[in-house]
Amino acid sequence: MAVGASSLLALALVTSAAPAGADLPEMRSRGTLRVITHLEAGSPAFSGPNPSRPGLDLEILKGFASLEKVPLEIVEVSGGSDVRVAALIAGRGDIVAGRLAVTAEGSRRVAFSAEFFPVRFVIVTRHPSPAVTTSVELRGYRVGTVGTSTALMGAVNQAQVPPSQVVASFKEPSDMWEGLRSGRVTAIIASLDMALIAQMADPDLRVGGFVGVPTSFVFGLRKEDEALRTALDAYIGNFRKGSTWNRLVVKYFGDKALELLRAAGGGKQP
Repeated sequence: MAVGASSLLALALVTSAAPAGADLPEMRSRGTLRVITHLEAGSPAFSGPNPSRPGLDLEILKGFASLEKVPLEIVEVSGGSDVRVAALIAGRGDIVAGRLAVTAEGSRRVAFSAEFFPVRFVIVTRHPSPAVTTSVELRGYRVGTVGTSTALMGAVNQAQVPPSQVVASFKEPSDMWEGLRSGRVTAIIASLDMALIAQMADPDLRVGGFVGVPTSFVFGLRKEDEALRTALDAYIGNFRKGSTWNRLVVKYFGDKALELLRAAGGGKQP
C-alpha cells in the first residue's frame, strides 16, 4: 500500500519531536551510543582517562556498543551525579556512567540498569593492625572519615563508632588513606571498590568487614527508554556470567577482589 504525503509528513514531525536518543531504534539510527560521564584521573577504576584502563563501566559499555554495531561517544559532564543525570534528562546522552549508585532519590528521576558492580562499605586498617571483621571490633580504633560526605559519615554512623573515636577533619577521601598510612587514624570506612584499588597500591592495607546494607553501581537511563534498558540489562546479565567479568575485575581491583565481591554481592555480613 502506498503511503500518502500527509502520512510521511506526520511521521517526520513525530520523529523530529522525539527526544534525542529516545530509545534503542533511535540510537541505532543515529549511529552512536552517547555515554555521559566525567573522566577523573583520581578514579582509575571508573571512567579513567588512561586509554589502556578506560574504566570497568566504560569497558562494559564499549562491549555493548560493539554488539549494537555503533561507536561509543563520551559526553563529558563534570560535577556530581545529579549534574550528569540532569544532562541525561535534557537529552545530551543515552546513558549515564561513572560510579552511579542506586538511590531512592535517583530512582524517581531515571531508570537504573541491572547491577554491574556491587557496592558496600568496608572497614580498612593497615599492617601491623589486623583486619577488622565487625563493627564491634572498631572500639578503641581512631576512625577517619570526611565530615562533609553524607555517604561516608552515614557509614561511620551505621558502624556505631563512638563520636570520641571519629576523626572527621579529612577534606577528601584520598586524605583518609594518607591519614591511615601516617598513623593519624588507625581505621577508615571506605567503599569496597576504592578500598580494593588502594590495596593494589599498598599491600599493607587490610580490607575487613562490611558496614551497612548492599547497593549497586548501575547505569542511568531515561525512564521512557525501555527498549534500550532491556537490551543493556540482557548484555550485563550475560557479561556477569562470562570469563570477561572475572578478567576485568582482576585487572581493575586485583587478585583478592573476586572473593570479596562474591560476598558483597550476596549481602553476607562477615
